[in-house]
Formats: sequence, C-alpha cells, structure tokens
Amino acid sequence: MLKAGDIAPDHSLEADVGTASVPSRHGDWPGASSAHPKGDAPDCALECKELRDAREASLGKALFGMSPDERARHVCFRDEYGLDFPLLCDVGHEVAETYGASGQTKRGVLRTAFIIGTDGRVRRAFENVNPQGHAAEVFAAS
Repeated sequence: MLKAGDIAPDHSLEADVGTASVPSRHGDWPGASSAHPKGDAPDCALECKELRDAREASLGKALFGMSPDERARHVCFRDEYGLDFPLLCDVGHEVAETYGASGQTKRGVLRTAFIIGTDGRVRRAFENVNPQGHAAEVFAAS
C-alpha cells in the first residue's frame, strides 16, 4: 500500500460524470481519494454521505470515491445520496492495485483512503477504515 511520502500515480477512469482523472496534483488544495468495496452497501453509503457532508464543510476540497462498480451503479448511488464528488469505476481494480488497496475481500477492494498533497505525494494513507466517523478524520488530516 502507498504510504506517506510516496508519489501518487495519475489515473483516468470512467466515472459517474463521464471520464474523470485522479491527478496526483490538485492545485492549491490537497485531495482525498476513498476506495470502497461496493457503492450501495450500507457501510459504503454511510462513508460517502459523511464524506459529502465533511467536504461541504471544508470548502469543497478535491475528493474522489472509487469502487469496482460500473458507471450505471455509480450514477444511481450518486443520485440516491446526493453525492457531489466523482465516483470512479475501477472495474478491473487497476487503481486499487497501484495504490495497494486491493486484497482478499468479497469485492477485491480494501476500504482505504489517501490524502494527496499539492506536490503529488501521499500525505497520509488510511487502512482498514471504519466508515463511521472516518470523513472527519480524513478532512482534519488534509
């Protein structure tokens, strides 16, 4: 798994909004990327709603959600929960693998999050994320 100080790889994936990039640089703000196993599972919904609310309170810092779900599922999930950040479709686990967030789970993705600094380096990596309360921890660290 990537750790603090590692260079974050750039990726371009299909997303709920068409195509979105996970750039290693986010301009003046650090960015956060959250990987979750399946969009419409209760834990994933809880985490994404908390991330949405925390992002709103932190002036819209860059945020990306990612799971192996296909675009149509992401669109439904986004609309159901009013999410305002891109949901990336990592169907083949390409990004999860390069970030070290793939593993022996039912969906092959570990619940993780990464804060990427404006210099393109990982500022903090979160493993074994507990969805409840995690958003506050992510945005406090960014």
